[in-house]
This record gives sequence, C-alpha cells and structure tokens, in this order.
Amino acid sequence: MSKTADALEDLKTRFMTPPAPSEVKGVLQEPEVVRRRSVKREERVQKNLSILKRDADRFMRLSRRDGLSQAALLAAALDAYEKSRASGAE
Repeated sequence: MSKTADALEDLKTRFMTPPAPSEVKGVLQEPEVVRRRSVKREERVQKNLSILKRDADRFMRLSRRDGLSQAALLAAALDAYEKSRASGAE
C-alpha cells in the first residue's frame, strides 16, 4: 500500500473503532447527575448566548479539565452563584 493508503487505514482504525470496554469509564453507562436530579429526566431548552471568546475558551477548558459536560458546568456555576448570593457574598 502507499503511504496515503496506510495513513487512511490508520485513521479509519483509530477513529471508527469504538474503545474497548476496559478503556471506558462508568460515566457512559450512568446518567449525569446534577443537583441530585437526573439530567436525562428533565425537560431541556437551548440557550443561544453571545459571550466573549476568552470566556468561551475558559468554559471549554474547565469542562474538559473536570470531565463535565458544559451543561453540567453551567448548572454547577449557577448553584455556586445562588449560594454566594444567599450567603451575602458578592
């Protein structure tokens, strides 16, 4: 095979083959839980927000770092904001 064909076959193997069960953490089998409720059971809406690119990048980095979906990170941020306002912290 040519180098191009070999490279294409390598890409197919790497990206089209699902990971082995031993490589997958339990999060795929369990619903994401935020605030003691199963997120899968709640009605969802889509919010289209215009935010600064640096904030969007920060949002993505934080969700990746902590292994959360961006929806879960937003829910956690809302919880933290409400808690800070309830305690009088600004």
